[in-house]
Amino acid sequence: MVKKDLITAVLLAAILPVFSTGCQSHARNKEAAQLRWQKATAKAKMPLARGLFEDDKFDDAQQVLSEILQADPQIAEAHLLMGKLHLSQAGLDQAQNSLRSAVELDENLDQAWYWLGEIAQYKQEPDHALVYYHMAMLLKPANIEYILSVVKTHTANDNWEEALELLEEKALLLSGNTELKVATADVCLRLGDTANKSHLLPHSLLSA
Repeated sequence: MVKKDLITAVLLAAILPVFSTGCQSHARNKEAAQLRWQKATAKAKMPLARGLFEDDKFDDAQQVLSEILQADPQIAEAHLLMGKLHLSQAGLDQAQNSLRSAVELDENLDQAWYWLGEIAQYKQEPDHALVYYHMAMLLKPANIEYILSVVKTHTANDNWEEALELLEEKALLLSGNTELKVATADVCLRLGDTANKSHLLPHSLLSA
């Protein structure tokens, strides 16, 4: 009887560690599978977050974005949208942090660069703003908003020649664009180049 009990004890001593290790391994595998599932479904929630943001349901959008980023903090678009959300609520520092995270993860997010430029302008950091605006414009060379942001930054720093050079360059790409013509005419006027002003302005503006 004693011998039988001893054998049983030895067997249990051998089996229990294996059983315990097996349970721990199963728990780890289950946790890893859950994390993979959360990451897989996180990006699928982005259209919902965008829709809530566009409908001005900012609290709901922030909750969904927080869930997305908790599940997968590597989603650059989520950081971008979170940055825009903070901007809509005047949280400049929070917006700046989110937008920086966005471009660190994906440097091709032109909107993130543009909004970083807007924040830098608001904070009276024109050199930083110019760098950010240029990045946005490089990614979307025909975007009028980005072009004019660079122009306005140049002119705010009295760099009128640089502003004119950019406008003339973009005029080749976007010939006939009224906004660029008006901006070019204004810069020429400030430079004293009034001879060039009349042919740059659209006829409808000249006759107004």
